[in-house]
Amino acid sequence: MRGVFVVGRKEMRELLSNKGTLFSALLFASFFGIFPALSAYNSDNPAVSLNNLIFYLSLTLGAFIGYLFSGQVFFREKQEKVIETLLCAPVSLRMVWLGKVLGVAMPSYVLSIVASVSIILILNSPSRAHVVPSAAIMFHLLIVVPLFIASVVGLIGFVQLLLGMRENRIVSLLIFMVIFGALYGVRGIMRGDLVVSWVHVGTLLLVSLLLAALTGYSVRHLSKEKIVTTIS
Repeated sequence: MRGVFVVGRKEMRELLSNKGTLFSALLFASFFGIFPALSAYNSDNPAVSLNNLIFYLSLTLGAFIGYLFSGQVFFREKQEKVIETLLCAPVSLRMVWLGKVLGVAMPSYVLSIVASVSIILILNSPSRAHVVPSAAIMFHLLIVVPLFIASVVGLIGFVQLLLGMRENRIVSLLIFMVIFGALYGVRGIMRGDLVVSWVHVGTLLLVSLLLAALTGYSVRHLSKEKIVTTIS
């Protein structure tokens, strides 16, 4: 596992040094953390609004930021042929993949938590009643969200390693449209009658575990030779 953490630290350092990508991620975290909370500020049931917003935005925002970071960690390294050097390192391909997933998922999760804390602070302003996330939402934030982000990042990374450059651009555009559309769908969640419960949290936990298992199994079919042939 030491090799996984070495690769993960390398990717996190490079992400933090990329001011453009980091600024974009912070901008999205601020925008989708603050403005939906302001829209829900005058809700008749602030506790329900708080739980719904955190449940929905922590997932979609974390996945979207993970998508932005994945483009730098997986696709851009193939584009600039940096991945060839990394593949020559004395670590297995699975460890390289896991390290990259860790390096992307950790900062994505942190920014997701920042957005969730912003929602809590805004809906607990001095002029409002004191509201806190439910036990299900706290479990969701601490367990389900990081697992979901890691599984999504792992799947995106696997696809970007597997496909050629042209196919990657098409798939990346489709992923962008799906996740960005889901972010804007928060208005529908806010206006609906959904009350997040343990059933929703448990279902999402199961989906995340299945996605992580499926992607982890699929990575077994990757090879360094196959990745190198998709670079040109």
